[in-house]
Amino acid sequence: MRSPFDFALRPSRGAAATDRWFLVACTVAFGASVALTIRLCDPTCCSSVMMSGGWTLSAVWTRGAGESWPGKLASFLAMWTVMMVAMMLPLLVSSGYFAVWAAIGSVIYPIGAAIASAALHSPAVSRVVPALSAIVLVLTGAFQLTPWKSRALLRCRSESSCNCAASPWRHGVALGVHCSWCCFGLVAALLVLGAMDIGAMAIVATATIAERIAPAPLRIARCTGALAIAAGALMTARIVLAS
Repeated sequence: MRSPFDFALRPSRGAAATDRWFLVACTVAFGASVALTIRLCDPTCCSSVMMSGGWTLSAVWTRGAGESWPGKLASFLAMWTVMMVAMMLPLLVSSGYFAVWAAIGSVIYPIGAAIASAALHSPAVSRVVPALSAIVLVLTGAFQLTPWKSRALLRCRSESSCNCAASPWRHGVALGVHCSWCCFGLVAALLVLGAMDIGAMAIVATATIAERIAPAPLRIARCTGALAIAAGALMTARIVLAS
């Protein structure tokens, strides 16, 4: 004969089984997104052009022969979303969350494409790009040290732990907005270092995950800020020595 305790346990056992399948699905999705990201970022699939000023321009920002701008934007958004899934899925699974990042990608691409087009058509603009990249890295590092970053990071961490069962889509969108404000410095650094560069993605993903789950997030944010400033200063020194 079953006791009342056995019946009380039945929902929790069902929930545990559902959680296990959910984690399995997330693991499969994460593995697939990582594999696809590596494939999309393979140099044989995403070529680059050496530019004036000693930097390389990824073909992700330019059109190929017979390729339309809407088609290129769709291709970029596919790569961007897959990359964000690979980077952010260990932190959160939410369609609303990734919808926010997809929207951000749709804004970033026209800007990146315009800069790429200007650099391709003007050697003077091309030579300025490394200096602008160094400035972005320094500003990124400075942002990591600000009270605004600290408040955004603490809010992002607190929002991710709330009970969102009633409206997961709205919660995902809200969390995506909070997280994008918190992480826009790191994303800017990723774009400067190479949006389709595996090493840059690994560094930014590690920093993002550490900020979100480590016991001392503010200390990690300050460390990444100091590293970004140092990288920007080193890039500036190289530009000065090369001139």
